[in-house]
Amino acid sequence: MVNPRHILVFEPRTEGHHPKWAGLVANALHAAGMHASLAVGDPDKVRPYLGEGCALAFETLPDVKGLDELAAAEKLLKTTGANEVFWTSLDNFTSALLRRAALGGKPPIGLRGKISGVYHRPRPLDPSQEGFNNTLKRRGFTKLHQGRWWGRIALLDPVVAQAAPQDFPGLRVGLVPDPADFPSLPDRAQARAALGVSEGKIALLHFGVYAERKGLALLLDALEACPAKDRFFLLRAGKVPEPAPDELQRVHALAEAGQALSLDEFVDTGTEARLYVAADIVTLPYLGHYGSANLLSAATAAGRPILASNHHLVGRLVEENNLGWTFKDEDVPDLAKALERIARKTPEAFASVQERLRTYATTCDHAAFGQAITALWQ
Repeated sequence: MVNPRHILVFEPRTEGHHPKWAGLVANALHAAGMHASLAVGDPDKVRPYLGEGCALAFETLPDVKGLDELAAAEKLLKTTGANEVFWTSLDNFTSALLRRAALGGKPPIGLRGKISGVYHRPRPLDPSQEGFNNTLKRRGFTKLHQGRWWGRIALLDPVVAQAAPQDFPGLRVGLVPDPADFPSLPDRAQARAALGVSEGKIALLHFGVYAERKGLALLLDALEACPAKDRFFLLRAGKVPEPAPDELQRVHALAEAGQALSLDEFVDTGTEARLYVAADIVTLPYLGHYGSANLLSAATAAGRPILASNHHLVGRLVEENNLGWTFKDEDVPDLAKALERIARKTPEAFASVQERLRTYATTCDHAAFGQAITALWQ
């Protein structure tokens, strides 16, 4: 039976994961028989994530940011006839909205009960997050909840998803995975040869657009301090700023010595798949990272164990699901020790984690993501 409810999927941002999330959410709603349309910054970046035969109406958004998204969404509710707006990233404006709400401000009146979406980094809802800013924003969230402004909230952290309905009775909350799926993966030997990974080396993948908080310098320091550093080969890929930061120069020096490969640009999906397949371990040495990381899901989809900081959600998921190894957050000596232990592991030890990786991957593939999204309306 077709659900007549019309959901407007809203995502003005065009970089990183934003187009992917918009496409996957809209595709899931359409596949469930719901009426979905999209308001996005770049429709061409979203279309590849729509399923075959998923022809939806698009609105191309201007360059709106922050609280301006709310006014734009209210206007589109009127012109499209949608019943509800679903932001694929409430984080685009939530910080400013909650501070304003704490002081008595309100969203546009046409959005009452219709503000829904994915809250990727919900510090104000997380009992573990303290401090003045989070207390203020939590007060703002409470006021908006009491005023019945929220529709439904999707969260990626099971701990926060369990706590939120207790702290905010009546709040419609659902748990969704960070989606990742590889439709096909290349041959491992060919991928390693194409990327220049030497025989017998343990390939560490550090992937994504460069940012200091992603801990590349920490990883390099730990490799330098590791007695078994010659056992490793570093694969680094992702767009970098100009001028290149110091740690990129260090990676280039390793590359000249035959110990690394650095692809300092945005890589296509084919190259991304080769990198994951060629790697032995996906590294997530993020510095004090709060919230999810899509690379964790992608690593499990590719069958690659993870080496991650033990901080917050990422560390908890690795430890609780036995997806690899963790080290103390921002601790070079502890990461060096973890690398030394890994260097001593046999191929059988790496193979032993495969079943757990496959099991976890089924919880965050695109099918599981679609089911979690549509469950928000059940």
